[in-house]
Amino acid sequence: MSRYWKFLRENGDPTHGTGRWVVGVWRSVTGPIVPCKNGIHACRETDLFDWLAPALHEIVLDGAIIEADNKVVARSGCVGPRLTGWNEQTARLLAADCAARVVQHNADPRVRAAIIIARGRAFELCGDAAG
Repeated sequence: MSRYWKFLRENGDPTHGTGRWVVGVWRSVTGPIVPCKNGIHACRETDLFDWLAPALHEIVLDGAIIEADNKVVARSGCVGPRLTGWNEQTARLLAADCAARVVQHNADPRVRAAIIIARGRAFELCGDAAG
């Protein structure tokens, strides 16, 4: 069985689409299922980077699942509790890691220093000064 994911805003609103998601409550649509137009949209593990948002939930989908470029779409779905492993700290660290990959061949020490500072600030802001 495949696992699927849904990124939401802190309050349960989707970053795309309408209607607030509530943990444990099923949502469904009527009419033809069409990616980007109609259906319950979710992502596979390989799609997560394309849909980053503040809150990550696992979602159970029901009915036929249509696979699209960077998403899946189904007739209905139900989100589980927010996953605590994706939070402000991990988001900031991911941003620093992405920046480090982009500038790995940059000889300017100020760029590398800025990334180190950003990582340290992620731990400071999120209550883990130990890093």
